[in-house]
Amino acid sequence: MVYVGGVLGTVQGKSELVPGGIKAEARQAFVHVKNILEGAGTSLDRTVKCVVLLSNIDDFPAMNEVFREVFPEAPPTRSTIIVPKIPMNAAFEVECNALARD
Repeated sequence: MVYVGGVLGTVQGKSELVPGGIKAEARQAFVHVKNILEGAGTSLDRTVKCVVLLSNIDDFPAMNEVFREVFPEAPPTRSTIIVPKIPMNAAFEVECNALARD
């Protein structure tokens, strides 16, 4: 297994969130997850579980739309947890577990 945790939608190489709100943050966070998984020799399509943290329940539909873009077929199991505060005042944080390549 490959475990990727605590991923925010930050600008590549910087400690700042991408502008644009929940969808932009979620898309960027999944770009980071994809890069981490590929660096570990696996990929998004081998993801089996994700835990999403949202700072606002009203962002659930927008987050779900991005999740479907990232995992269009056979999406992994997902838990979504609403938390009062995410680091950097982010709207979105994700962790994913993926199967390693044989």
